[in-house]
Amino acid sequence: MADLRFTLRKALHKAGVLHSLRGLRGHRTKRPLFSPADARTPIATLACVDWLHQQGVLEGTDIMEFGIFRGFNMWFTQAYCRAKGISDLRWLGFDSFFGLPKIDGSDASGGFVEGEFSAYREDVEYYFNRFGIDWSRTFLIDGFFSDTLNEKTRARCQIRNCALAIVDCDLYSSTVEVLTFLEGLLAPLAVVYFDDWGDFKSADQGEPRAFREFEDRTRSQFNVVELQLPAGITKGKAFTLRRT
Repeated sequence: MADLRFTLRKALHKAGVLHSLRGLRGHRTKRPLFSPADARTPIATLACVDWLHQQGVLEGTDIMEFGIFRGFNMWFTQAYCRAKGISDLRWLGFDSFFGLPKIDGSDASGGFVEGEFSAYREDVEYYFNRFGIDWSRTFLIDGFFSDTLNEKTRARCQIRNCALAIVDCDLYSSTVEVLTFLEGLLAPLAVVYFDDWGDFKSADQGEPRAFREFEDRTRSQFNVVELQLPAGITKGKAFTLRRT
């Protein structure tokens, strides 16, 4: 029965009507809690924000999050930046709103399944509106990365330099797509935070493998240094990338 439900949901998503059909339920929709997938993610994200703010490089840039789940981290980061008086900053959230894509290749050994970590865009928008979001500075890009990380999206959203990229997409294949997209968009001094750095047992898989390949390919473009995050209360790894 679960497989049948997923197959139906996948067909509705492919037809582009899944979220609109759910939205017709209105107030009767039982919504999940507005919370991060992992409570340590916002702590790591704010540590990256603080470091960039101390360097004086946040104003006039964009923060991009790849894999926003229910949007809590995106909302929380924006609220935090407003409280700190950082005004000229925009947020772009990329998500399929259907969970992980089809799992294959080296990602198949990670225990992930297609559709895992799925969240509805309609829920994200509901909570953003309820708790307050600046929609003039917030963009949700709906679709799998293979369909959205391209020049068309860059032009449509008028993407500026990216000072902070939050990569929360688990898979090697997805991370490769993200880093390829970011290569020409990263600010002269930027931070890339990988939330799922340790999801695979081997450094030859997942986000570590994708970033190592990115480093090898772009060695002449960036000076890469690991950014130390608060010990014991964060996950993942962060790196500063300074254009040479």
